[in-house]
Amino acid sequence: MSAGGAAPAGQCETPPPGLVARARAFLSALALLPGVLVLAAWMVGNLCSDRWYWSQWLEWIPTSVALAGSGVFLSLAGLLHPRGPRDRRPSQARVLASIAWGLVLVYMLLIDWRLPNAFKEREQSGPGSTRVLFWNAAAEDEPGWSRAALGENADVLVLVSIKNDNELAWISKSMGESESVIVTDRFTVLSRRRIGRYALTPLDIAPGEGLDPRQRTGTRKWADPGHAMFIELAADEHRPAACVWVLDLPSDLSLARRDVTARAASVIRDFRGPARVPNSVQAWVEDGATELRGFPEPDLVVGDFNIPRGSASLDAMTRGKPNAFDQCGFGPAASWPCKWPRTRLAIWPLLHIDQMFAGPALRATSYSLIDPGSGTHRMQRADFVAGGP
Repeated sequence: MSAGGAAPAGQCETPPPGLVARARAFLSALALLPGVLVLAAWMVGNLCSDRWYWSQWLEWIPTSVALAGSGVFLSLAGLLHPRGPRDRRPSQARVLASIAWGLVLVYMLLIDWRLPNAFKEREQSGPGSTRVLFWNAAAEDEPGWSRAALGENADVLVLVSIKNDNELAWISKSMGESESVIVTDRFTVLSRRRIGRYALTPLDIAPGEGLDPRQRTGTRKWADPGHAMFIELAADEHRPAACVWVLDLPSDLSLARRDVTARAASVIRDFRGPARVPNSVQAWVEDGATELRGFPEPDLVVGDFNIPRGSASLDAMTRGKPNAFDQCGFGPAASWPCKWPRTRLAIWPLLHIDQMFAGPALRATSYSLIDPGSGTHRMQRADFVAGGP
């Protein structure tokens, strides 16, 4: 070594250990910040839900995405933390962030995934059970989805925005002779239980800015006022009568969800008909004998809400009825998107926006989501029996 401790010619000086430690500490804190912000955004979204327009954007962050995103940054912060003898203990901020991450994980397992339901004794379906299958094809139904639907052996099959008439004809033939069939521009219902009456209405929800990340431009101008239907299932030897609401709410992201459900609830409450009933040859005709004052109180509410499970805005439509998934479902459950329309790539669903709500006269005994191999939504299927939770 040369005089004065200088490094030999051609060799770089090694940075002082203190400088390296400070640099690593700075980078560790820099990596920790986005991890903390992701967790904080998720927490604010869950606390505020979609009661305000600004908070609905945070409430839409899937728990799994928040955990994965924050976990990457927390791990990176740990890797960058100084490794000197005096720096072996993690920083207090990283400890608190890790505890928060663990609590969110517990929340996901217990609340989002409802893992305690996995240990409940499963009720077997029988003569007193009604199996309901709902699917929003989103007008993108490709051949083959009928096989998935038929495999579920549903008593009541509700389809939205079906455009493949060949598939519909095949499933109608394969189900056997249905007691009731309803075909409208928006909804199609095939039921092995007799339907005594039905009615449908647009919800007159004003269009928004048309935000739609599925489009190349990020926006899409289309008229989607939302639609609602009720069907009344007649009583039979084993099952009581039941009223089912079917909803298809707008998907425009720019709309405040609290305003959407408030408007939909108002239209349904003020609905005056007409309803339709079957005549002697089972054709649907207007019911002139009964005056409607809003939809009848529902025993079951199903549909594509375009609102994630657990959101506060859902109460306006469901009136506090329990979610069928919360009653008996468990595990990661999301119904959208099955694939990204622009690329046609199959992806892992992130949001549970197709849902069913039962009560107080009905109780869900099974709930599952099925990939039909078509469209951007998963089918949802549930069994219901008489009796509250």
